[in-house]
Amino acid sequence: MHRGRPDTTPKRGQIYCNRCKGETRHELCWKGMREDVEHLGEEYGGGQFVETSVFITWRCLGCLSVVMEERYTNDGMHDEEHDVIWSSSFHPGRERQKLIRKHFNSLPADLARIYGESLIALNAEAYLLSAVGLRTLIEGVCRNKNIPGKKLAIQIEGLASILPQNIVTNLHSLRFMGNSAAHELTPPRPEELRLAVEICEDLLNYLYELDYKSTRLGTLTTRYRKDVG
Repeated sequence: MHRGRPDTTPKRGQIYCNRCKGETRHELCWKGMREDVEHLGEEYGGGQFVETSVFITWRCLGCLSVVMEERYTNDGMHDEEHDVIWSSSFHPGRERQKLIRKHFNSLPADLARIYGESLIALNAEAYLLSAVGLRTLIEGVCRNKNIPGKKLAIQIEGLASILPQNIVTNLHSLRFMGNSAAHELTPPRPEELRLAVEICEDLLNYLYELDYKSTRLGTLTTRYRKDVG
């Protein structure tokens, strides 16, 4: 995500290199711009709607491999200070951004689906959808665990009866992120989302995976006691 004018692109920048497997310095090789203008009819008040795409090729100063960055904006993409907001994607995609789904043996099917789709959205750079999905996942966990409360903030506090306090505190941060995505259409940064996914995975691991393993261990312990007896 970028803000400001497209001609402010620096000559060099830090970009993740798929070949070097890390953040490396890249130099700008070429930049081009395309504008698509749609003339609106009278039913929409006339005028025009402009979409702008900027294409930038970068070369890694380590291995000399080349990657293309595509930046996009339109007349409706701006922040509260009226600075232009640009979405950004790389071709080919940067491999570090891909998260691998974890599997939880006793996770209810509906929660597993929400968790999985949130990861798919993140890996597809659909950051708004991913943030809303993670917030929905927390709501689903509260409902599954019969935590009382009509508002998510109250439900999260109710999780303190079965969760360590540090996880509960982090869940509030994730709730704020989901609220901004759902109500203000403000997407979080990718690194923030990856951290949010880790928090949710800690939550699912603590409530479902560890409980599942504890139950299995208890079964084994009972069987061994019978064998000894």
